[in-house]
Parts: sequence; structure tokens; C-alpha cells
Amino acid sequence: MSEIRKWAATLNKDLDKVNYLVMSPGIFTMKGRDETSEGIDKKMALHYYSRFLIINELLPLLNKAKLAGEEARVLSVFSAGQGGSDIDLDDLDLKKNYTLSRAAGIPITYNDFMVEEYANRNPGISFIHSFPGIVDTGLMNNQPWWLRAFSRVALATMGMSAETCAEHQLYGLTSDKFKDGANRMHSNSSSLDKVSKYSTPEKRKIVWEHSRKVTG
Repeated sequence: MSEIRKWAATLNKDLDKVNYLVMSPGIFTMKGRDETSEGIDKKMALHYYSRFLIINELLPLLNKAKLAGEEARVLSVFSAGQGGSDIDLDDLDLKKNYTLSRAAGIPITYNDFMVEEYANRNPGISFIHSFPGIVDTGLMNNQPWWLRAFSRVALATMGMSAETCAEHQLYGLTSDKFKDGANRMHSNSSSLDKVSKYSTPEKRKIVWEHSRKVTG
């Protein structure tokens, strides 16, 4: 998180504004909990906490675009509409009960909460959580043979190229249907339900305060 702050400080110094912010950091591993030097699980750090902090640190530049009468939009490319998990109020950072399924599902819910809460607090800026689909990125090349075999079948039947994925994501980022508020977007740029089924104002506030604490 400290490196994000340094990077963001440079951008805030060098740029006049930011119109479009796109985030897609990620990792695929079957490894269990693996913490950064700051004590955050690496999956959770990349799939959620880093995104939360990047938005927070670059909000001044997004607001400058908004105040200039220009578009200000944020796109978090992750897993919108792909399930998610209800939150555990006693284990928000998964330090007590870490499983691969929870490490996959909780960041989906947190990303949903993130775009909803940032949109509520920043009217006039669009916040989108999207699903990229099954994309041929080479991500599975170094995985066990059975995962590589599964991925080849999935790509052949349901996959798309990285270029096609980028076209869908760019279309959604600039589309009028996602021009304001919180939105969730499918891989074909279609709209998903705006609100997560796990979302309540109380839960969003709790996760928001937790995220501020974790990211410092």
C-alpha cells in the first residue's frame, strides 16, 4: 500500500486531472494465505485493497475532471456478477478462516460494495465493477497440467482474445448507460444488477471503515 501512495503522489503532482481510471491487478494461485510485508493476503491486496486505495488517492484528479465538466469514470475489472460471498463481520480480512473459495468470493463482494459506496460519496463520478470474461492472457501457462487442460477447453468454447475483451471493457467505460453512479457490467458490456445481493448500507459502511484501516 505504501508503494501505491508514492505512485499516486507522483501522479497528483504531474497530472492536471484524470478522466478514466482502469484497474485490473490480479493473481492466480492455488497457494493458501500469503501475506505481503504489510500483513495483507496477496490475493486480497491485489483483487481489492489496492483498488480501494488507488481510487482514494486519485479522487482529487477525478474530481478535477468532473469540476471541469468532463467525464470522470472508474473501472475495476474483476468478477462482477460471478457469485461473491457474504461478509463475515468477525473476519473481514480472512485472518481467522482463510480458504481458497472465500479468498475468491469475498473480493467480488468487496468490489461491489466499493463501487456502490464510492458512488454514493462522490456524485457525478461513474464507478463500474466489471467481469472481463474468459480471456486468453496466458495466465494459466505455468499452472498444473490439469488446470492448463481445463483452461484450453474453456477458452475454445467460451473464451475471447485479450483484444476483444479490451474492446468490450472500453465500450462499457465510455458508454452513456454507465455514465454516473455505481454500475456492474458483464463481459459483453451489458448491464448487471446495480446492487450486490449482499449489499446493505450497514455492511457497506463496515467494509468501508475496515478498508480505510487496512490501507492506512
